[in-house]
Amino acid sequence: MNSNDQVLLPAGLADLLPPDAEREEAASRTLVDVFRSHGYESVRPPLLEFEDTLTAGLGAAGAGSTFRLMDPHSQRMLGVRADITPQVARIASTRLASAGRPLRLCYAGDVLRVNASANGGERQVRQIGAELIGCPGADADVEILLLTIEALGTLGVEYFTIDLTSPNLVPAVMESFALGPALQSELLDALRRKNASALENLSGDAPRILAELAAAAGPVEESEGRLRSIELPAEAAAVRDRTLDVLGRLRAQAAGVALTLDPVENRGFGYYAGVGFAVFAPGARREIAFGGRYRISEEETAFGVSFFTDALLRVASDPASARKVLVPRGENPETAAALRRDGWIAVVDLLGPGDAEAARRARCSHVLQGGTPVPLASDNN
Repeated sequence: MNSNDQVLLPAGLADLLPPDAEREEAASRTLVDVFRSHGYESVRPPLLEFEDTLTAGLGAAGAGSTFRLMDPHSQRMLGVRADITPQVARIASTRLASAGRPLRLCYAGDVLRVNASANGGERQVRQIGAELIGCPGADADVEILLLTIEALGTLGVEYFTIDLTSPNLVPAVMESFALGPALQSELLDALRRKNASALENLSGDAPRILAELAAAAGPVEESEGRLRSIELPAEAAAVRDRTLDVLGRLRAQAAGVALTLDPVENRGFGYYAGVGFAVFAPGARREIAFGGRYRISEEETAFGVSFFTDALLRVASDPASARKVLVPRGENPETAAALRRDGWIAVVDLLGPGDAEAARRARCSHVLQGGTPVPLASDNN
């Protein structure tokens, strides 16, 4: 058996090594710091919960992605979380039910999913997010969207597009016309496949309206007017108007951000109950963030965003290089301690002579010479 055989890992799972692990940790800290600067307080839900709790309510949408195992202590089935948002919703509606509203919470942690396809081949990824709970107005929607834009800028993501969606719009249209299950299924399949001709070939007001909604998708400069002009049943019109309200507020406060609108898209876990959105960037295999409004109880909704580092790190800029100096063995320990207090990463060379070559092997940018950090000469010189 060779060394590779000994470290064989299950499909979709991988070791994260330097410098990638450092990049992920830095991105996670950066996002949480941005959230906290806006008053979002950290929570840390457990990795495991009882299966019936984890997949209840909001978590039901992710039940098919949940790993399950038996708890030897309680003899009950446990689930490994596939999404942290339902856990935060549980905390808000139970442990923090009496806390003042609006409630602002943020988190960072790993999730594990049965299927890798949704994560571009990875089943364990880091999820970082913020949830604004108990504020039903459009101001909350816009706060999270602006927070997302600020976070992306802080991470150095220069080019991205926010795709606004209205997951409740299609169901509202269907409910208004009391469509049978067979026709609903046919219409949803056509929308899923973006098959405009299939919609146009079906008779009735509902297929016609859904075809018009599907055709309204695109950059907001064109799609906003098309969506506004469509005649809709009262309930569907209210859903559309809320989306356009959020869009108008966002455009006023985030000029220059590329925005698209897709009135018939419903991506994600399927638990959204209002405006939804996803963020795309060139070079990422999938959306780098997504979120929207969802219901956590009969009385309360929330609006949140989730980032996933497996996609985000493909487009985020590298963090500024840390000042890292190699300290020769035998140097006064106070010298290294003083460097660390001054912001340096000070690495003591325990095995070598503390020279430039040893510094390169230790991935240091400097080597300590005569008590002073000296930058390493470029390899191109």
